[in-house]
Amino acid sequence: MEFEQANGHTWSGFLCGLGLGLAAGILFAPYAGSETRRILRTRSREATDAVAHKAGSLAGAARETVGKQAERVQSAIDDVTHRVQSSVQAGKEAYRAGKEAYRTSGAPAATL
Repeated sequence: MEFEQANGHTWSGFLCGLGLGLAAGILFAPYAGSETRRILRTRSREATDAVAHKAGSLAGAARETVGKQAERVQSAIDDVTHRVQSSVQAGKEAYRAGKEAYRTSGAPAATL
């Protein structure tokens, strides 16, 4: 109940302030309506152009960052692939050597 009353007072205060601000803005406006609209259109275009330029810059920076990270990931993948292939090759060679040692001596090869 208290919240509803406080909320009602808050909204009425907000609406009163909004109305007073609107009235003061109309009374003390520095330009005529058509001039104000022209200024708003100009500033709106400038802001739109600035946002578009900034968005383009950010997109370029994002592409560059993603490209660098992709290169780092690819390099890491290549490194791991090379290590795995080397390990597999070493395992194959150890297997062949052990198999050959077993064939020639009839006993298991010595381990390192």
